[in-house]
Amino acid sequence: MEAFDGLVKFYPEYALHLRNESFLTGHPLDRFPTTENILKGTLIDSNDGSGILPYPSILNLYGNGCRSYPTNEINCTAVCADERDLFVDWQTQWNCLTLSNMAINKPYPHNYNNSNNAGDTARILNQLGVTNLTAFDSIGVLKRYIACANETWFPSWDSYLPEWEALVETSQHLNLHELGVAFSHICDEGIFQISSDIAGPGILCSYMMSFAIVLYAWMCFRILHIASSIDWFARLTRYQGKIYSFITFHRSRLATRIDYSTCTLIAEMQEAQCFFSFAVQVGLMTINIHGPDGLGSSLWRDFILNRSLMKALTNIATFPILLNQILLYKLHLDSFYSLSLCTVVMAMSYATYAVSFIRGISPSTMYLTSMTIEYGACGSGPDLRSLCSFGQIEDTGLHHSRALMDMCLATLIIIWARKLWREFAGTLWLRN
Repeated sequence: MEAFDGLVKFYPEYALHLRNESFLTGHPLDRFPTTENILKGTLIDSNDGSGILPYPSILNLYGNGCRSYPTNEINCTAVCADERDLFVDWQTQWNCLTLSNMAINKPYPHNYNNSNNAGDTARILNQLGVTNLTAFDSIGVLKRYIACANETWFPSWDSYLPEWEALVETSQHLNLHELGVAFSHICDEGIFQISSDIAGPGILCSYMMSFAIVLYAWMCFRILHIASSIDWFARLTRYQGKIYSFITFHRSRLATRIDYSTCTLIAEMQEAQCFFSFAVQVGLMTINIHGPDGLGSSLWRDFILNRSLMKALTNIATFPILLNQILLYKLHLDSFYSLSLCTVVMAMSYATYAVSFIRGISPSTMYLTSMTIEYGACGSGPDLRSLCSFGQIEDTGLHHSRALMDMCLATLIIIWARKLWREFAGTLWLRN
């Protein structure tokens, strides 16, 4: 990767996802070029008005952006002036908004004319076809963005667009930070649909039933344990259980049948749950590795939400499996076979968690498959709102299942250690 020193960082090679360091967190979706992330990295976080930037290389330019598809020539001056090419791909949008930021805010708050990086910046702009930054049509780029947003129907923009349309007539006293915040309101609302192909009702009901069965087994054993404890306490008193005859329930025939049926149930369910979870995780990993084909802008949000939802549910499904294994261990019904199955499921859960749920989703392919023949204010590309994530994927909180997985893994290691100690240490002691 070739990078230039100073306030402008250039990536000449093809970039699949965002590389801006100003707002990236641990969430994989932050690297996906959604409308929010593009506006955030080019207008909002890159121009805070204070002149003090959190990162010296806050402004990024991508070498594959501003490509005119009929001629395949890179020229940001011509491409940014034509709405047909401006909205074709995300790198072109990023470059045009970044160049508008640089042209409007010269030289404050970014000192582009600094002698230390002026030559590098000029070299970057020359490669992108911008011979004169002061003559770059920054106001025209912003107007085209407003026209594209107007073409998408949504009520929340009624109070924003009129004043900004009047304000961008001139670059004087134009606050790009406030403009970017106003643009970001396009992504305030959204609707997701969970596809039955990935997160079908059968899988969800199966996970719920596994939790219910484990809860039933756990409660049965707790009731029997409480009855046994109360009866043991009563035998220590002078009543000797005669008055509290009801606490001798644990010696009754019904209690024996409940005990036997529950033991049989959890032993059979442990094997069934392990195979079921293993099959789901294999299918989920296959989807994650290969990725979707021809995914358009109208489907990518649903696909990512389904993928993250199934990943979290599959990881959480290891919890009832581990509870079953603990019950089997307490009842001395566990075996190396059941413990090995539980271990394989845990290993698959970690492998499923390690695969990023944006893997295999190409933003450039998503743009191309969403292009239409008819030209509008957004050119032939998708409108801005169809590329919003709406924040609902991050707000599910299901990506925090890693702590539960770590707890299950630690418990499984303890069970293995005690199992091996009970098997081999006792054998060695008898031999001696």
